[in-house]
Amino acid sequence: MDPFFISLAFIGTIVISISFVYSKLVLAQIKNPIHMLFLQITINYILLLIIYLPSLLVFGSELNVNLSINNIFIIFCSAMAIFTGLIAFFIGLHEGNVSAGGVIVSSRVIVSLFLAWMFLNERFPFNSYLFIFIVFIGVLLVSWQQELKLKEIILFKSSGSGWFLVAVTFFAIGNAFIRLLSNQINVLTQLVFRLTFLLIATLLTYPLLNRKIGDKRHLKETLGKPKLVLQATIYVILIMIADITTTLAIGESLTITEAITALEGLFVFIFMFLVAQNETLLNALQEPFDKKTLTVRFLGVIIATIGIISFISSL
Repeated sequence: MDPFFISLAFIGTIVISISFVYSKLVLAQIKNPIHMLFLQITINYILLLIIYLPSLLVFGSELNVNLSINNIFIIFCSAMAIFTGLIAFFIGLHEGNVSAGGVIVSSRVIVSLFLAWMFLNERFPFNSYLFIFIVFIGVLLVSWQQELKLKEIILFKSSGSGWFLVAVTFFAIGNAFIRLLSNQINVLTQLVFRLTFLLIATLLTYPLLNRKIGDKRHLKETLGKPKLVLQATIYVILIMIADITTTLAIGESLTITEAITALEGLFVFIFMFLVAQNETLLNALQEPFDKKTLTVRFLGVIIATIGIISFISSL
């Protein structure tokens, strides 16, 4: 894999980690996760069109090279898998423990490695997979909390864990479909079609989802707060940068990209730790920062760092 795409994977991982921390601060004000999902998809689509349409006028058909019915269907499958994963994730958050969900979602790299090995013919030496496993162990430690019962999480007995497992599986499947395209289609074109399908799915399912896992407040209450909409827009811009960089990286190698993006939990912890120096923001994050938790998580940072350095060196 070209170092350029490895760099993109790291950039995407860092940006998505920043956006995750920022989203917790925004969601603490919006309070309704389905409103957050609606704003994310809608604003993302609008901003992407603002970029894409002028690019289409300048570059014309160059943006639509290899845009066949087959490839559009692959993008559709990717979008539906990602959307299913998002819904399962939000239901898991509604029914279960956020931190437990974070641990399970971190295991996406394992599902992705299996898919890449079985269906995408991505094969690497045994020591590369060993280093990825070391990264995974480090990420699990970074997600550790004293009140979490690891046995229940591993056996998927903790509340919401079944939904988190569904989310992990479909997120990995969505990325596997992206890999099938192998960057044959311009990344902006890919994202426009993917977000079109996501927006349609969101609009069709919004009433049901808001009734089941949202709350009684009307969407107008959220949209009537310009400050919140601005904060959501900043969050979406971060998501867009992460989407573009990781989509390009996955198009080259699902295995390598997922190994790098497994560090998301590590970067989230680092950014949360920095943000938590502000007491007001610490209360909004609602994350434990006691001495024992910090010790275990810092150990996870060291292990994950050793693992990823070893993995990149083995390529």
